[in-house]
Amino acid sequence: MRLTLKKTLQQVLESSNDYLVALKANQAKLHHHVESIVAHCKPCFPAFETHGQQRGRHERRCVTIFNPVGIDTDQWPQVRSVLCVERETTRGGNTTCHRACYLSSLATSPRR
Repeated sequence: MRLTLKKTLQQVLESSNDYLVALKANQAKLHHHVESIVAHCKPCFPAFETHGQQRGRHERRCVTIFNPVGIDTDQWPQVRSVLCVERETTRGGNTTCHRACYLSSLATSPRR
């Protein structure tokens, strides 16, 4: 049986669980829409930031949560939040930045 994303998410929800799905650039339309939400919408909560030092690097993470405005609920059943995690890592004087976005059926706060 071939599972589609919608069927998979439905099975997760029917088993009384929640989903957290990473968005990738190969879903160009959805990825662009979520980037627009992050750029233009007000977060649900103040951003939560952590700092850590390990293995010779310093890492700063910032988690921000947004309402899933305009997300297709047919494709993403019970979607309740858009999460944005920004990571800034410094090692040996070199700094890299990375942003990852997620869709979730869980309405949560950044600290969770």
